[in-house]
Amino acid sequence: MKNILKKLAVAAFSSVSLIPFAFADLEKYLPASKTLALAKIESVSALEKHGNTNPLALEMKEKLLAPILDAARKNLTDEELSKSAKAEENLGKLADAFPGEVVIAALESSAKSKQPVCGVLIADCAEGTDLAKMAELYLEGRTGTLKDIKIKVGKTEIPAKKSSDEVFAVVDGKFILAEKTSTLRQIAKAIAGGKNKSVSAALKKVRERIGNADVWFYLNGAPIAKNIYAAAENYDKKLAEEMQDDPSKAMFAVMTTPIAKAFAPEAIDSIWWSSRFTENGAVCEAALSWNANKGLVSLLTSSLKNNFEKPTIFPANENFASVSASSFSAGAFVNQLMGIAREASPLFGIVDMQLMNLKAAENIDVPATLASLGNGMFTYSLSASKPEEAVYALTVSDKAPVAVILEKVAEKFGPSITLKKTPVTAGTPEIYTFSGDAEKCDVEVSAVFLGDKLCFGKHDLILQIIEQNAKGKDAPSIWDNAKIKAGEALLPPGGSGISYSHLGKTLSAIFASAQEIRSSMKIDIDDAELVIDAEEGESAKIDVRDAVGEAFAEVADKAEKIDYSVMTKTYLGEKELSAKAVIYKN
Repeated sequence: MKNILKKLAVAAFSSVSLIPFAFADLEKYLPASKTLALAKIESVSALEKHGNTNPLALEMKEKLLAPILDAARKNLTDEELSKSAKAEENLGKLADAFPGEVVIAALESSAKSKQPVCGVLIADCAEGTDLAKMAELYLEGRTGTLKDIKIKVGKTEIPAKKSSDEVFAVVDGKFILAEKTSTLRQIAKAIAGGKNKSVSAALKKVRERIGNADVWFYLNGAPIAKNIYAAAENYDKKLAEEMQDDPSKAMFAVMTTPIAKAFAPEAIDSIWWSSRFTENGAVCEAALSWNANKGLVSLLTSSLKNNFEKPTIFPANENFASVSASSFSAGAFVNQLMGIAREASPLFGIVDMQLMNLKAAENIDVPATLASLGNGMFTYSLSASKPEEAVYALTVSDKAPVAVILEKVAEKFGPSITLKKTPVTAGTPEIYTFSGDAEKCDVEVSAVFLGDKLCFGKHDLILQIIEQNAKGKDAPSIWDNAKIKAGEALLPPGGSGISYSHLGKTLSAIFASAQEIRSSMKIDIDDAELVIDAEEGESAKIDVRDAVGEAFAEVADKAEKIDYSVMTKTYLGEKELSAKAVIYKN
């Protein structure tokens, strides 16, 4: 099954589709109470077809995937190239056999099972695809044999094939592959009967929310929460046995069940993600829904609010890389997290005592500082590859406790960090500039309070922010950028946050960073090898330094020319937090 899942994953994520939405139903055959997670491809043939026509997909293939594959092929022997070509041929056969819907799921096993999770795949078969053909495809590139078995469904016996660790069958034009015979029988029965009486209401709701999607993923909160508690109880049971044998372990032992209860995973109903491809780009959406405002959920609801500010302190710049604004409160998040920690363990009292001592000895009031960080976090970056070319800002309701911490930074770091405060003149804000020792800590960062905003970043960027702020709220800012406005027009109004980035610049920075990391790696072995498909007993020898290095360098250069934008908005609902993103051509 691992091999088939791997091939399907390659098919799904190396292609895209533009198919009209029609309610899919393969997932309804999965046992509702046992389904932990599932991934769905709506149409394999559409993915394959539109992967060669969608402009975004073509650019990603040409500028990202092709250089990496070409670099890998340069280091393959003729025999390995032949195997690679054979693998591509087999992938094509698999796509032909499954032209429609494909569902891959993880199901919870029975309590008595040694294997806690059972994998299963269900796929629509092409006309003429029978058990014999699937057996042939299954054995492609494998050693071993398949055993003929019968699956009894009601009064009918369905022929199936069994390997050492998997079993599969074709039932009413649908291919089923499972790691357990009992799972195969349950799904075959649902298909033969035309329905599954235990269809999940949560999954139905998610499916309606997902709507017109080409690929989507779903996590079922209820059974996952149950498994989290079971794992915690099992851990605590073993810990209790150890403490009985050695009482000294009880002094610093931490039970996990109280922690699990404090974070309340049962409050999470579901988590899902979907992707739909458009004429020039794509639309992605993700959501987390809940049934009670506690634990993990309270971290979100206490830290976010609807409606966000887009501060005009960021100057207009046509070559910028990204900008974001949100109603997220870091202070509320940390305070709530500390509250959960208090519920989880009495040991957190030690932290409270340390915070009290810090206030008494250093006049650093951490709770007050956190409380002063209001709902507002903002970023502005001129370069995706240089973190120092960014400005970060927080909304601050009371700058006094925050200013105390700024004063204490240089004091705590001693001679390696020095603080210089720019004298305040009429109409000029005070600037805190931290300079590091060139040999020990080469850094220079400035911070400034502008109204209710604390901004920090590279000194010359902070000067630009101060100059922009002096122009007033009506001055043109980064938010007037045409690319940002184009993305906003594609998303619903409102929300609790917004984020814009240039896709090409972001991807280029990622691969450039990977190239730097690779270059800094010390590989002394001349014939360094990377083994691929070890589970199949096959290996492809790739010179790590040359192949990966050349590919990443080329990709970093080409990726920057992918002139697409990514706009994301988050929305806080009554019992849901969702994020919707669009990728669009500039």
